[in-house]
Amino acid sequence: MKNGWIASCVTITFFILAAGCANQEQELTTGLITGSITDAQNLPLDSAEVVTEPVTVTVYTNDSGAFEIPDVQPGDYTVTANKRTYIPALANGQVTAGEVATADISLVQNTRVVLGEMLTTACHCADDARAEIYQTKSTLGDQFVYVEYHASIDPLFETWDPFATEASEARRLFFGADTFTLGNWLFLDGTNLLTTAGNYEQTIDSLLGVYSPLALSITGSYASGAGNCEITITAVDTITWTDLVVEFAIFERGPIIYSPSGPCLIPFEYFLVAMPEHEPLEIHYGETITMSKTFTVPDTIGGSLPPFHAVDHTNIGIVIFVQSAGSHEILQAGSIRF
Repeated sequence: MKNGWIASCVTITFFILAAGCANQEQELTTGLITGSITDAQNLPLDSAEVVTEPVTVTVYTNDSGAFEIPDVQPGDYTVTANKRTYIPALANGQVTAGEVATADISLVQNTRVVLGEMLTTACHCADDARAEIYQTKSTLGDQFVYVEYHASIDPLFETWDPFATEASEARRLFFGADTFTLGNWLFLDGTNLLTTAGNYEQTIDSLLGVYSPLALSITGSYASGAGNCEITITAVDTITWTDLVVEFAIFERGPIIYSPSGPCLIPFEYFLVAMPEHEPLEIHYGETITMSKTFTVPDTIGGSLPPFHAVDHTNIGIVIFVQSAGSHEILQAGSIRF
């Protein structure tokens, strides 16, 4: 369509209106961009920031979600809408002298993903906590990502738990969980500790209602013990933390039946096999940062002598999360399977 605009990730319609009669149009050298910004329910969003590239002026929507950018030089433009806690969206199109280009953009509020980290051992394979967390993960899907760490204060731990890893032990020390051998310790978003089963899904639901200041997207590839992931992080709200790191947890999906003295009632799932070095993150509202991470996956985990676990390289995934190193608070998480 002539003078049409193309929107990114949104469905919008643009109208080009004449600014005056033919004689008046000949005298005009600039055009006008108008439009409205709405949410996913088509409700107007006030105070949304609207900018253009090439740069014109920055404007904000009124109570009706409307905006207007006057005196725009003819040419191709990108119009971007931003509002705190919403994912930015844009539209591309052309401005013509003497005409009005209308850009209506819909913004989607940033979705929070909750991370669950369980500190556990193989001796708890048949407990209610593991059964409940696997069911919760199945119910909530991508809204909830999960990984479990096999670690213990027992110095001989690696000789009897085939899923033990140095990375899991480092994570146990990070949380200071010195007594978790009494059961399973489940950390939700780094700071919410649950030590008994029975209310996992209810607690996670309450955390999902708190919007994240970061939008996170992950792509990647993996084959034969080596992989790469691309991470895009956008700050959609004010970032007050100064000690953020991006963590990478490589897991085997399972399920794995572990039978030290008899069959387990609950098979193991989502257990950590490797944790590459984290990356520092400095980001501010409105910024987008892209990073790449290569990683390798060991052939076995556990001790050097049996029992140890042979890693299934065909069933690998990665959890990526942004965390405050000091407060342990997790701002956002995501996961992909290869």
